Amino acid sequence: CSRNCAANCCTFSWNDTPLACRARPWATGSLLTRCSSAIRQGHCSSPTVAPLLLDFSGLVWAIGGLLVWSRFSEILLESLRREGVDVFFGLPGGVVLPLYDALYSSGIRHLLVRHEQAAAFAADGYARSTGRPAAAFVISGPGVSNVLTATAQAFSDSVPMLVVASTPDSRSLGQRWGVLHDLNDQQGVMASVLDCATTATTAEAVRDALRQAFVGFHSGRPRPAYLGVPLDVLAMNTDLPAQRFELPRRPLASADDLARASGLLEGARRPLIVAGG
Repeated sequence: CSRNCAANCCTFSWNDTPLACRARPWATGSLLTRCSSAIRQGHCSSPTVAPLLLDFSGLVWAIGGLLVWSRFSEILLESLRREGVDVFFGLPGGVVLPLYDALYSSGIRHLLVRHEQAAAFAADGYARSTGRPAAAFVISGPGVSNVLTATAQAFSDSVPMLVVASTPDSRSLGQRWGVLHDLNDQQGVMASVLDCATTATTAEAVRDALRQAFVGFHSGRPRPAYLGVPLDVLAMNTDLPAQRFELPRRPLASADDLARASGLLEGARRPLIVAGG
């Protein structure tokens, strides 16, 4: 590895030939993030070895530097960053840790709360005060049920807020096996207070659900959205790139409507304007 990443990575070699960078076990933050970022930026590579990807005990070794896959949680956070999400509110838990592993190099600020309801209310307030979509990350089961009140309030007040929640492993969805924090219908719980509630079990489905959510934030009446992602999908490796979506412009009032409003104001003695909501 070059000196740009040698402090956080070590070299994997075969017959004394350097093959790849991987995170040192004692590196802070994600074991994967620092080296995968360094390889993508060209700081760590080996041009003599054909690309090969090995997944071993949750660590990804990108060999050759010619093909680098990322954890999908990294792609998810990068997609959110490109859509203007610069902060998210959350409470770490075992079934959402892949997102926290990816946080190190995401450029997104995390604000820790002590209860999931606080995360959703804080995201609501941040979106109201900045005018930009905000995000809350919660665990499955009790984490989801704890955000219902705040999410319902955001829906009534037309606040562009995204709730991202983990779910148990995709193979267990709908099976009622009683796995950790399992709900019979987690998506249905959120759909009871939202119009846009999706569970995505592939990287492509998550991308499409994010696009749907942000299109909703920028067209018509903005309202919160829920995205559930199974733990195995968050932790999977993917070559799907992060994207910035093409979003519609919010429609403007017609010239006729503006002229009519202007006429009403000119003829009014004590006008009262109720705006927002």
